Amino acid sequence: GLAMALTVNTENMGIAITQIIALGGAMLSGLWIPFEMMPNFMQTIGRFLPQYWAHQSFQDAMAGTTQVSDLLQTLGILFAFGLVAFIIAIIRYSYF
Repeated sequence: GLAMALTVNTENMGIAITQIIALGGAMLSGLWIPFEMMPNFMQTIGRFLPQYWAHQSFQDAMAGTTQVSDLLQTLGILFAFGLVAFIIAIIRYSYF
């Protein structure tokens, strides 16, 4: 959110990008339909989104099949997404 706020020019642009990220990510990450039912190209794209990793980890936790190594992998991936966004925010801050 911080990286996006420092990158967009107008409030409406921020709202539109937020909707694209939230709804597009939800669709491609298996939040609306089972991930296994999606075509292969959508599954490939979905694996590059943070929503996929959070959702899969939550499903494993609810099913009671979470392994510590899988949880640490998911946390590391989500932390990497946050770190990239934070770096973008730091770079864009001087232009804000």
